[in-house]
Amino acid sequence: MALASLYYFIMTDTARTTLKQGLVAYHIHSEPQNVMKGLTTDNVTKRLTDGTHTIWELLNHLIFWQDISIEAIEEKEVDWSRAKTGNWPEPVESITQSELDKHVTKYLNGIEKLSTLADEVDLASGMPSWPKATKHWAIQMIAQHNSYHLGQIVTLRQMNSDWSPAEG
Repeated sequence: MALASLYYFIMTDTARTTLKQGLVAYHIHSEPQNVMKGLTTDNVTKRLTDGTHTIWELLNHLIFWQDISIEAIEEKEVDWSRAKTGNWPEPVESITQSELDKHVTKYLNGIEKLSTLADEVDLASGMPSWPKATKHWAIQMIAQHNSYHLGQIVTLRQMNSDWSPAEG
């Protein structure tokens, strides 16, 4: 039994480390704080072509799924119907720098919160409001979701000539 307990500890510790590395993009892609660094109100609301999202829309989408997933992981009641209407924000023509800074901070704080949860929760346990998923899966899903959309943000910044590869 002691060997099984040791194995469980090692695997759980490895899972926690891997999840936390995924959240901050350790050796995977550009770190979230670098992707968000230097954003301006002009470049986040600029729509490059019809049918594409703006950086502002992508940032809000990331925050939405991060927040709803944190609620589920914390075993709070989640109103999943919000995903049908709040999943993507309405287009905006302009925002203030204060709004942008607030949203970037909220996003980055959410990553920190998920990293803390990865250390604190039983990763194998389920969630009442997300019964077919484990907490491990929820955190992993957010890390992968972030990776996908952060790549889109980098691409939009590159297309706007607003990305320094040295930072990425």
